[in-house]
Amino acid sequence: MSGRARRAGPLADWVVLGAAALFMAAGMLTVRYAETSILRLAAFGLPAWPAYVAGVVEMVAGALLLHGRARPWAAVVLIAVSLAALTLNFAYREPRSGLEALGLMVLAVVVVLLEKKRS
Repeated sequence: MSGRARRAGPLADWVVLGAAALFMAAGMLTVRYAETSILRLAAFGLPAWPAYVAGVVEMVAGALLLHGRARPWAAVVLIAVSLAALTLNFAYREPRSGLEALGLMVLAVVVVLLEKKRS
């Protein structure tokens, strides 16, 4: 190989497409079944609206993963949302739900790394 870095191939495109689908679906489920999140927030004395905002942000950022220029920023937003969900799940002593958030966060980190490799 010459001094050029290897470019991410078609597999990277499939990973991003899968990540977008997963994050949009997770956001829809968060909005549709917000009762659990609302009850967890209420246990800490927080209002209900952050549960809906998190779901909408997850859907929008998931969709933005499909747009090349917005992809790195959307992935960073998804990392932040997943970290907040992970923190809330562990604070509420629900480690199994926290693993789902951790998995989504790792997926968003992979998208960031793939984008770094592309450039």
